[in-house]
Amino acid sequence: MIFKLMKKLSVILSVSFLLLSSAFSLNATQDSTDINISTSVDEYVNFIGTAAGASKYYTVDEIQPIGGSSAGPRISLGTLGLESNHPGDCDIAFSAKNNFRLRHTVTNERLTHFRLLWKGEGMSGNPVRTNKLTLPCNSSSTTINFQAVAYFNPNPQAGVYQDIVTVTVTTQ
Repeated sequence: MIFKLMKKLSVILSVSFLLLSSAFSLNATQDSTDINISTSVDEYVNFIGTAAGASKYYTVDEIQPIGGSSAGPRISLGTLGLESNHPGDCDIAFSAKNNFRLRHTVTNERLTHFRLLWKGEGMSGNPVRTNKLTLPCNSSSTTINFQAVAYFNPNPQAGVYQDIVTVTVTTQ
């Protein structure tokens, strides 16, 4: 008798479970969503090489034209190049506080005009010159030279003569 009762109870529970699970499966709903995962990388361009950020000091004898020449020797300022994650070209502009002239830091007396030679181009205070280059934003380091040109004061006053050249790079 207990066995029969247990069997009936088992059948009733099984049918109830089937009915209950059927009821839930008939009313099943679904939802979905997208999750967008992203990041960004900032663009950069940097000067590389030994001339970037350097200060150079030369004696008058090192930069002075020799033997009646109007231009002094080419003196290496080091190397200069560009590295970037920008795939295109960059504009490089050269400007100088004293318009490419070494001037006395107190009296403003001019010692000489000069030019910078880099990547096959000359940058100077010549008014018709634009002093701009367009290069790939990843350009290998090459030598940048200084050269006194056109004028050299034959009797300079004692003191320091200088100019500050600013090189600006802009991605296109």
